[in-house]
Amino acid sequence: NADAKIQMAAYDSAGRLEGEMVVENQLPVATKLASQIDNTITGTLGNTLVHAKDVELAARTVRFNDATIAAMSAITARANTILIQNSFMTVVQNTGMINMYVQSGLVNRDSYSNVASLAYQSGQLNFSGSNRFKIGSVLDLTIANGSDIATAMSGLNPRMQEVSVPQAGKVNVLKM
Repeated sequence: NADAKIQMAAYDSAGRLEGEMVVENQLPVATKLASQIDNTITGTLGNTLVHAKDVELAARTVRFNDATIAAMSAITARANTILIQNSFMTVVQNTGMINMYVQSGLVNRDSYSNVASLAYQSGQLNFSGSNRFKIGSVLDLTIANGSDIATAMSGLNPRMQEVSVPQAGKVNVLKM
């Protein structure tokens, strides 16, 4: 149900993150127009098909391959290592956020043309290909190379940041 929370996680018997979760294309759930969930959201954002109010994914490794995920208020992934390749993540509400929890709390500042062919940085958030992150009307960020990563993380008001507490309207990278 698109107005509920989606939680998908893989844990071992001791409660530790386990396995590899691969998200390709869409999440296997029904979608609903954002304007049907919240009638104050109009225009292009109102016409966004959302998977859930919140999307939470967790595993030892989370890999987004050509994935399109949309939520009303937050998209959160928790993994030792996260790989994002040619994916699009949308959070409809301006006060929403995209949170990536990784072992080190760090972003790999390099970008690769193909995650499968690289020695990605274990314990970090890694990018490959062209990726887009949108939060309401406050953030529209494309990451296609290492320069895009540097630009997104620089300045007085970075759009992607390594932080200890998530902030609204941002792509937050946090330590687990």
